[in-house]
Amino acid sequence: MALHRRFVRNALAAALALAAHQAAAFEVTREFSGLWLDRNILGHGINVDIINGTQGKTAAVVWYTFGANGAPLWVAGSAPVTGTSFDVPVYTLSATVQPGPFGSSGGGEFHAFGTLHFDFSSCDAATVSYDPVDPQLANGTMSLKRGTQRFASQCTGGISDDKSASAGDSEIEQFLTPVGNVGAGKARARFEQRSDRSEFSIELEDLPVGAYRIVVGGEDRGGLDVAAVTGGTQGETEFRSPVEPGKILLDFDPRGQIVEVRSAGGVLFSSTFGSGGSSGGGGSGTGNAPGTGDAYYLLKIEPAGNDGPELEAELEQRADRVEFSVEIEDATPGDYVLRVAGVERGSVAVTTVPGGTHGETEFRNPVEAGKLPLDFDPRGQLVEALRGGVVQFSGTFPSVASGPADNDDDDSSGGGDDDDGSGDNSGGDDDGSGDNSGGDDDGSGDNSGGGAQGDVSLLVSLTSTGADSNANGEASFEQIGNEREFEVEIEDLADGSYTLKVGGTDRGQIAVSDERGELKFASPARAGRALLDFDPRGQSIEIWRDGTRYLVGQLP
Repeated sequence: MALHRRFVRNALAAALALAAHQAAAFEVTREFSGLWLDRNILGHGINVDIINGTQGKTAAVVWYTFGANGAPLWVAGSAPVTGTSFDVPVYTLSATVQPGPFGSSGGGEFHAFGTLHFDFSSCDAATVSYDPVDPQLANGTMSLKRGTQRFASQCTGGISDDKSASAGDSEIEQFLTPVGNVGAGKARARFEQRSDRSEFSIELEDLPVGAYRIVVGGEDRGGLDVAAVTGGTQGETEFRSPVEPGKILLDFDPRGQIVEVRSAGGVLFSSTFGSGGSSGGGGSGTGNAPGTGDAYYLLKIEPAGNDGPELEAELEQRADRVEFSVEIEDATPGDYVLRVAGVERGSVAVTTVPGGTHGETEFRNPVEAGKLPLDFDPRGQLVEALRGGVVQFSGTFPSVASGPADNDDDDSSGGGDDDDGSGDNSGGDDDGSGDNSGGDDDGSGDNSGGGAQGDVSLLVSLTSTGADSNANGEASFEQIGNEREFEVEIEDLADGSYTLKVGGTDRGQIAVSDERGELKFASPARAGRALLDFDPRGQSIEIWRDGTRYLVGQLP
């Protein structure tokens, strides 16, 4: 199975597509603040300040112009900033006392002047049209150029321009929920915020070759081409602020937005992208989730009685995390929409497995790779699963815990059941075969660990040690049945050869070209991958070159 592979792009086609998108993509940020001048008309100019307003990001403007009598006139107003074009109602002031307070009982009154319509075409150019209410003043349009810029700043038009000086580094990574017929396909979204940049990417795997669209917050944000690679298919689109070659300017914030991947046939993946940051696969807390603790809750729904379709929902509160899962067994295969308290929270893809059918969706706070963010509390709420718009399962989740959390971190069932979807744990295995007599399931031929393990998918980000502040990467481990894969990907490093160390042991060389490189392992071994004859789980993962350590991380 393909796992977290980097898409090998057609460089020329990608560059042309990205250039076309970047020409129009940006947003008005605080870096647009300054004096904007009409260089064709002496004495005219507009001061623009992007400030915090009662409705969020706001443009406060003052237009230095002339009235009908030729005398200097100041026109001022404010309005929320929306995109690159917005209207600002503006006013003049008639003063009777100088100086004095404004208002009808003080030294002056405001009078409506009209509206200024701003249309920014870049960080340095804008068009402003004006429509005065005074019939003695004509309508018109000004072509403005930037006259001043904030000290020691750079305007990019990307979201990094608006990053708070007090905001720390953060990272969010999650798999998007399949809502269409995607088979074994996966969609992964990743957001990273650093002091010098913000990045967002969507990666698709094991979907039919072709063109897909990325929609964030209801807006089409660009295309994604999936192509054939060794062992499957893959495609990726990357956004960055400030932009750099090969990426699209990140002029939107995906956090808290619905992120969708669409094909010509409709929506394939859809999830609300988590608003909490994470580091190394973990995440910051989400206020709407249940608190941590030591409690276990269970809801079982069997509409037709024993041995029929079943929904099982579990909530576990632990000292360091809270997990909620919904599992459906022995039901008609297909996609089931999950609703909690009437709100759609995701979907459960039920597929055929040995001995029946099975599907599961997992939520977690803090969020981690492969699970959805738990930003709601299911306790005491109605839990429903719908297929084709018809409710198939319905029940009220308990508000009182049935006991403490299970101490076995690898089994959240609380009742000793298996995690393979077969409904049978008599064999003690987790591979769906019902037979544990063979010992190991990890493909290594070594059963010293004392039994079979269930399917596993782990992901961790590799962080820079400071030797190269732009350097980043990730390591992933996946076990499906008797197949295991381990991959390390690094990027934004100088070209050359780097040493991969796992648990302090050299495991191979990563050749970086065009600031990217990767090394893949598999067990059983196959073409294009080194033999995975070690277990990277729980081990330190380091990237070295010429005695300098550049990246470090650790798989769970």
